[in-house]
Amino acid sequence: MPILIEPYRKKILQVLLLCLTASSLHFSPAACGELNADQRALHLKSFDYVWSTIRDKHWDADLGGLDWEGIRSKYRPLMANAENESAVYQYFEEMLLKLGKTHYSLIPPELYGDLAGALNGPTSDGETGIEVAILDSIALVERIHPGSSAETCGIRPGWVIEKIGRDTVAAGLGRIAAKYADKVWMRGVQAGVVEARLAGAVGDSVRVILQDSLGAEISKTILFAPRRGVPFAFGHLPKTHVWIKVDTVADGVGYIAFNAFLAPTEIVPKIFQAIRDFMPFDGIIFDLRGNGGGMGEICMGIAAWLLPQPSYLGEMITRETQLKFTVHPRPVTYRGRVAVLVDEQSACAAEIFAEGLRSHSRAQIFGRPTAGAALAAVIERLPNGLGFQYPFANYITRNGEEIEGRGLIPDEIVSTDRELLLQGRDPVMEAAIDWIKNGGLKK
Repeated sequence: MPILIEPYRKKILQVLLLCLTASSLHFSPAACGELNADQRALHLKSFDYVWSTIRDKHWDADLGGLDWEGIRSKYRPLMANAENESAVYQYFEEMLLKLGKTHYSLIPPELYGDLAGALNGPTSDGETGIEVAILDSIALVERIHPGSSAETCGIRPGWVIEKIGRDTVAAGLGRIAAKYADKVWMRGVQAGVVEARLAGAVGDSVRVILQDSLGAEISKTILFAPRRGVPFAFGHLPKTHVWIKVDTVADGVGYIAFNAFLAPTEIVPKIFQAIRDFMPFDGIIFDLRGNGGGMGEICMGIAAWLLPQPSYLGEMITRETQLKFTVHPRPVTYRGRVAVLVDEQSACAAEIFAEGLRSHSRAQIFGRPTAGAALAAVIERLPNGLGFQYPFANYITRNGEEIEGRGLIPDEIVSTDRELLLQGRDPVMEAAIDWIKNGGLKK
């Protein structure tokens, strides 16, 4: 069974539900109507299942000292007397947030339909081609996919995204910041929320108000074109379009970028072939910016081309056992310099891969601090129709540290700089190339 390091996009949808429904969306009439006896019974049955599952399957039997019995005593009566489904969601989420872990969430039945559609979540087949960075709760265009609708419209990196449809972006980001300012994953979720709004059904379009380099307000109607990559579905996860890009970005510097550790039959052969092709090169850049994670086996498979000796990338700790991310090197491994690019949307398997290589002094990490979301999780359907995502294992690095809730701090932090983006530059990529050409040491 594949080791699923839950993709980070689920956290984005959870926060969309928590932060945006109260002010910019509305629950359906069914969600706001009074619950009947049968509905209450299903919600209580679901509550008991969620509570007992966490009690029985959390990797720490003591739940970090949390009074789990006391929490049940508080929230079960509230659930029994909840007036409507909106209150049910609220009580569930309040209880789960007390655990302080990223991968606990409840997914309403309409999240994959009405909510995901309204917010243009990751199930959408169309995109604009805009990747976003957050600077002081301002959404900036960080990168534009070549050949995308956004490029055709003349949108440029460094422009400020002010409104999407009728929604003011800064206001929505401010609500998220107010609620989750203490969370390491807050900026990643902010960026993900904006990118989710910049996606939709192929052939539809969205009106976006932007501010250009001169401060002028510009209105663009951007068509949703088919997403790049191949669609991939796994278990109860929404469909994800997985893409890979291989290139040469400087003399003797190879480049491999992909957006998820998923679709193994699609990306793994291409990554392996790229490493073979880059064997004579001075260095390889793995661009994991925006990579939300996926399957742990893919991490180990790639690392087998980069580590010269048998080792491991860290381990997953469950209540019953410890599972190491073991790496068995290829007969011939790449010995050049390795740079890994990350940002606030790099999560889960992306964090495990980057830190696993760094723990062997085999890679240098560039960019911005990561999401701090590295738990193995599963999703189950509850009696009341909600999806319940919960982690069953915690990731521990080779140095005995947790990534969860902390994130990775790059070896070279490269902060978002609007002026450089407006110049069409990629300062993170530039820093990695400079290190490979001038500062790296071959291992």
